[in-house]
Amino acid sequence: MTDQHDGEWQSVTNVRKQKRLQRRERKREWQARKTQCPHLIMPEHAKHKARTLNIDNLAESLLSPAWVAWQMEGWQYYKAITKKNFAKPDDTDAWVYKLESLNNDYDDSVLFRKPVVR
Repeated sequence: MTDQHDGEWQSVTNVRKQKRLQRRERKREWQARKTQCPHLIMPEHAKHKARTLNIDNLAESLLSPAWVAWQMEGWQYYKAITKKNFAKPDDTDAWVYKLESLNNDYDDSVLFRKPVVR
């Protein structure tokens, strides 16, 4: 009877070990991306922003493959825009701006910016 329980315990520990290794591998992948693109939003930072700003779908969108590709192209996350804090950016800046919708129930958006190439 103890052999059966030992087998179950080993399988549980193996699953935990696999999950831990997967988390480490994902973290290594993100760190490698971060060295290539210093302004890339990391998963912890995206989740923290979503919690503090209380905006639905912010973290998932920032970490989506399409938005990560934009960030790798040079677009930087600038700020999340809601109906309450909508303000048009200055045109005198040396930045190009891009507004992307979060597709949530509140019509929130995210503003990205990229330096102007002269």
